[in-house]
Amino acid sequence: MRNSLWPPAGAGLMAVLVVASACREGRSSPSPGDNPTIASVDLSPHSDSVEVHRSRPLKVVLRDPQGLVVAPCYPTDVGRVTRVKVSSSDSGLAGVLPIGCMAEDTYRAMVIGRSIGIVTITAVATEKKDSSTINVNQAPSRFTSASPSGTRSKSPSGTRTCGLYSNGLAYCWGAEIGYAPMRISDLPFQVITGGCGIVQGGLAYCWGENLAGEVGVGDFEYREAPVPVLGGRKYLGIWRSSGVTCALDLAGQAFCWGDNSVGALGNPVAGPCPANEVLRACSTEPVAVSGGLSFTALTVSNDHVCGIVPSGGAYCWGDNSYGQLGSPAPHSTNTPTKVSGGVFLPLHRGCVQLHVWCVGRPPRILLGMESPGHTRHGRWR
Repeated sequence: MRNSLWPPAGAGLMAVLVVASACREGRSSPSPGDNPTIASVDLSPHSDSVEVHRSRPLKVVLRDPQGLVVAPCYPTDVGRVTRVKVSSSDSGLAGVLPIGCMAEDTYRAMVIGRSIGIVTITAVATEKKDSSTINVNQAPSRFTSASPSGTRSKSPSGTRTCGLYSNGLAYCWGAEIGYAPMRISDLPFQVITGGCGIVQGGLAYCWGENLAGEVGVGDFEYREAPVPVLGGRKYLGIWRSSGVTCALDLAGQAFCWGDNSVGALGNPVAGPCPANEVLRACSTEPVAVSGGLSFTALTVSNDHVCGIVPSGGAYCWGDNSYGQLGSPAPHSTNTPTKVSGGVFLPLHRGCVQLHVWCVGRPPRILLGMESPGHTRHGRWR
């Protein structure tokens, strides 16, 4: 188990009791034997566009005559049954992939573009229905970047990959989306990485898993679509891993948010967060990395962060259980600590040059060796 900075020394034990209500306000919760009257069907969005071989999400909400939400799926002796059917007016233009009841009050599906044209998608429950007009367009010609999102979907074991098209639009694929990339917003991104991005003008947006506040919006709620990071700062770059997000502002100052259990935020902030049902230190909004350093690049791991300063020196902070900070610092530190060694170039949790310094205890030269048809290996000197 890693040495943690949370809880602080001398702190007493704390417990959190969360009571979940079986019924939420404004929602009916029919039993398996109920046969509720469906007064309306709401399919959203009512109009949208999708590219060929790309996908877009659809959401269906049912309501009874009192306006209460009716559960779209219910359990039976043979399994869960849905009250909703979603179909396409022309499967040659666009198909519908049913996802199911991802929440107790919402039915979800995906529309997948197949050829250029306009198609109508219809959702039906009993005798009620609603429709959406989908314009299928040609997809942009190429991606300019792609990377694992660094975040999970709502599915506990699902992960996604996100990429940036040449037109600045971001797409993701993987868990709950499938193989067809889905446009996650119409924001014009300049760069995306690990479930966060910077739009034209420098503002940062994040989305996805938010168990430790790594989306940076002041809470721990999952975000399906990009939302602006608190603070309104303009950033030059942003990096994210599972639980930790960091960014550099226009002056090169580093800000981090998310899980601070082992000091990965570079700041002694110690607010509790409900990640993995264990109270840990975290911040749901950006906090300045201590030390007053100016960085040219960062790289973020799950439990530690490293940065390069203009002189080429490297500083790391967070967990040091295996010497990954490149210094004899304690097991965990929230203070940037200089890595012993020479001048460094930015690396992203891997070795991409023939001769590089890799941080261990102490830093050593990794000599790359490659042969045709094989991946690059390394040996220590």
